Amino acid sequence: MSSTYHVHADLLDENFLASLKALYKGRNVEITVEAEPDETEWIVGNVDLMSRIEQATQDINDGKGILMTLEQLERHYSNAEHLKETGNG
Repeated sequence: MSSTYHVHADLLDENFLASLKALYKGRNVEITVEAEPDETEWIVGNVDLMSRIEQATQDINDGKGILMTLEQLERHYSNAEHLKETGNG
């Protein structure tokens, strides 16, 4: 039996340990603790994603982007989703 828990270190307490003891009562267990990377570490460690971000940045610097406000972007995607749902998009 195997379980994986993704939990903030501050939430590890006696109750957590007690639940593990109850779940694996009478068995030997192996516990490995590994810190999860934060979002920045994950992005920087993802070669394909970094390449896409760098290309997008270069495209913007080369004037290939579309300038719009957050409200315009939300309206655009809201309208596109509506068209998709009605079969018109």
